[in-house]
Amino acid sequence: MRQNTVESAIPAIWWLRHAHREMLEWRLIRVSLGVLAASMLIFTAFGPLGIEDRLSPFERLAFAAFCGILCWPVCHAMSAAILHLGRSLSPLRILFACLAGMLFMALPCTAVVLVAFDLFEVRGDIDFRLPEVYLNVAVAVLACRGVVHYLACQRAKAAFAARRGSSPVAPDGKTAAARSPAAPPRPLHDSRKALFERLPEMLGRDIVYVSVSGHYINVVTTEGSCLILMRLADAVAALGELGLQVHRSYWVAHRHITGAQRVDGRLLLRLTGGHELPVSRTHRVAVSAAVSKAKDRRA
Repeated sequence: MRQNTVESAIPAIWWLRHAHREMLEWRLIRVSLGVLAASMLIFTAFGPLGIEDRLSPFERLAFAAFCGILCWPVCHAMSAAILHLGRSLSPLRILFACLAGMLFMALPCTAVVLVAFDLFEVRGDIDFRLPEVYLNVAVAVLACRGVVHYLACQRAKAAFAARRGSSPVAPDGKTAAARSPAAPPRPLHDSRKALFERLPEMLGRDIVYVSVSGHYINVVTTEGSCLILMRLADAVAALGELGLQVHRSYWVAHRHITGAQRVDGRLLLRLTGGHELPVSRTHRVAVSAAVSKAKDRRA
């Protein structure tokens, strides 16, 4: 019961970021193969596109096995790649990316089915159109890969919940203890550790700047960027003396400040990597001091 409570409280972006790893686990590969086997049996039983009238049940099973064996490696690899490449997107965009990827997977699968038509010598006996074949293949791919994607996400969610243990996370990005009025404030180093734990390891820990992106913050490091469900105010508090807030939507690291310039009456802060961020009026004094210190360090 407690595990379910923890899982239901985890924001989707946290475990979607790790779902691609589950695709490469042997347990999920076996599940994916099981889904493939089930789809082959369904195809054998119903035989769409008029195949049921042209092929015997054994021939339909051979037809399905031929298509499945050739299509499964491509589909499973693309599923993992889509989740990996889209891991820093918002949950809704990840969903759209998966749907678009599945429709793309149906293209090579359609080609395999057309080859199977020729191999089993049924193309001339069946009156079909290419869009019809693609539509049937796309439905099959969406159904099979949709199940596998769902199971991968659920496994990633359960694994993330198990790692967090006794600290269930609320949708606003705070633990249940942190939301309680009686809970003492978390030490600065603990808050910073909690922020860094949400960053993928491949992005490192050298943060250049943090910006607001809807209900998320976009954390930009020297290795890349990703979205994290957290308020900017909490991130600023966690990062502490490592940098300063320069705008209601931006925080920058001291060590990455290279200078400042005015463009069309606006003050822009220059950072390493060619980044330029706006500076609000309320933060100009602090930013000027930070720029001076940065110049002194380089001198």
